[in-house]
Amino acid sequence: MNYSTAEGTQGICPAGSHIPSDENWKTLEIYLGMSQGDADLNEELRGTDQGAQIISGGASGLDFPSAGIRLDGPYSGEFSGEFSGVYAWSSTHHYYRWAYARWVMTLSSAKVFRWDPAVEVGLSVRCLGD
Repeated sequence: MNYSTAEGTQGICPAGSHIPSDENWKTLEIYLGMSQGDADLNEELRGTDQGAQIISGGASGLDFPSAGIRLDGPYSGEFSGEFSGVYAWSSTHHYYRWAYARWVMTLSSAKVFRWDPAVEVGLSVRCLGD
């Protein structure tokens, strides 16, 4: 995020856009039909079919492609899940070296997993217009 931990930072996004915050993600998920209670959950699958709406070919028109994840720790630098999910950062720092992110498991669930991986993990970034 261009060495910034501020929510909504421009980061690598073009001028006039920013990396979505955790609240931006929740707003999208609720707009797509997720309850507020589900949107606030962490470390579990949430919602009903919001993940299916977000992925490429989904009803929302957002067309998030499967992109996989670059792992950290003992598997540092290895890639996984290139065809099994959408992984995307938020700009919201959670604790120490973790930030909120989203994972949509395209092969096994229509729900959205909200979690807080270490910032060393490589995930996709979607830019949101200001």
